[in-house]
Amino acid sequence: MTAPKTQIDIVKREYDGNYVIWELRNLGIPHSDCSEYLIEYIIPWIPIKVFRKKRQATDYCRKQFGRNCFKENDNVTIAFA
Repeated sequence: MTAPKTQIDIVKREYDGNYVIWELRNLGIPHSDCSEYLIEYIIPWIPIKVFRKKRQATDYCRKQFGRNCFKENDNVTIAFA
């Protein structure tokens, strides 16, 4: 069994113009365990860092996930939302 791919979104906040890096965390809860609570799915997006400039956010991702992290790979998916 392979480890799930890390999913990262970089979002610019409208009210202050800062860039927030969000990571999708795997809680390890099977979908069927949540059905009794009428929750169709759980999206545990966690804010990781906030930067003033887009360049700072991209530099952080490159340091954390490797130089080619914005290219398609098996370890991480990074998207600007």
